[in-house]
Amino acid sequence: FSVFGSGEIGSTRSGLTGIGPMIRYAPVPKWQNFSIQSQLLFPIGNDLSGNESLPFIEWSGPIWITQFFNDFSIGNRFSLFTEIDFIIEDIGSSAEGRINRTSTPVTLIFSYVPTTKIVLYALGGYSPFWQQDFDYFRQFGIGSKYQFTPNLELELLYTNFSNEFLA
Repeated sequence: FSVFGSGEIGSTRSGLTGIGPMIRYAPVPKWQNFSIQSQLLFPIGNDLSGNESLPFIEWSGPIWITQFFNDFSIGNRFSLFTEIDFIIEDIGSSAEGRINRTSTPVTLIFSYVPTTKIVLYALGGYSPFWQQDFDYFRQFGIGSKYQFTPNLELELLYTNFSNEFLA
């Protein structure tokens, strides 16, 4: 639960960092579970990328995010959710007006639904950052959901994030 703590003085920061339009649509009507979402976020606030006394909270330039979603049913009790993103961060904020970072994350979530109230799932993701110094992170996790009412559910998720190569 350390994420909920205040941490060291000057090492944490929170706030509203961006605002902008988002659109989501289904381009192919016969593909009921396929959709595309795109948003353009404009930064609001001062020194978002940090300085000597403030830690990084967000990029100082606009961010364009386009996401492709699809959900495949596998029989009556299993499904596979896929998400592929194209993200351009910190657009034009450098002196040369160049894009500072592009990433193409991929996420897969495999679900099992044993009852109408319980969902068990496993997820995996890989997110390469296409910049001068290539970087990435990967994630693996397991989780479960319990639906108490149509408007109330409890979800537990354990996820391991890393940027080390698997041996």
